[in-house]
Amino acid sequence: MISAVSPRGDMRFSFIQDRMNSKRFIEFLKKLHKDAGQPILVVVDNAKYHHSKETQKFVEQQNGEVLLVFLPAYSPELNPDEQVWNHAKRQLGQH
Repeated sequence: MISAVSPRGDMRFSFIQDRMNSKRFIEFLKKLHKDAGQPILVVVDNAKYHHSKETQKFVEQQNGEVLLVFLPAYSPELNPDEQVWNHAKRQLGQH
């Protein structure tokens, strides 16, 4: 699964059958951008597919409509999406 949380707390996600890769990440970015209907800024960790040549090329081709901001390495506490999933896991563990 891949997910994103908006500044308003809205959650977007997609279920991925296989391993995440650049192609699947780009498709998710396209969906986020389409759903937003405006430029998007996505805070990402340092997964390889976030830094790949394919992803970089896609972002460059969007002319500022899709921007990626990279978190420092090993800093999940700065990732709002990570906080949502940690909360969900705790809630599921209680049931």
